[in-house]
Amino acid sequence: MLEQLTDGASSLVTSVTSGAKQMTDEIVQQVTDLIEGVIVMIVTSCVIPLLVLVAFLWLGHVLLGIDISGPANYLTGRFLSAPSKHVKKGGQSE
Repeated sequence: MLEQLTDGASSLVTSVTSGAKQMTDEIVQQVTDLIEGVIVMIVTSCVIPLLVLVAFLWLGHVLLGIDISGPANYLTGRFLSAPSKHVKKGGQSE
């Protein structure tokens, strides 16, 4: 009878540890799938459209001779030298 109890206890410990290992493996797999999904989403939503835009600008410059430095200089100057919208006419800020 004592031998059956020890066998039952050892099988219980074995089943608990194998269940815990299986559960952690499933959690790790789910986290890995989540990370891969986020990476795919970032690449398809951000990186590819930006590369397409750069490719079209480059092709426009190469094939048609479109100068894209003008709008870039305008935007850079606009953002760097723009006065604050919260400045009153007298020069005092609100």
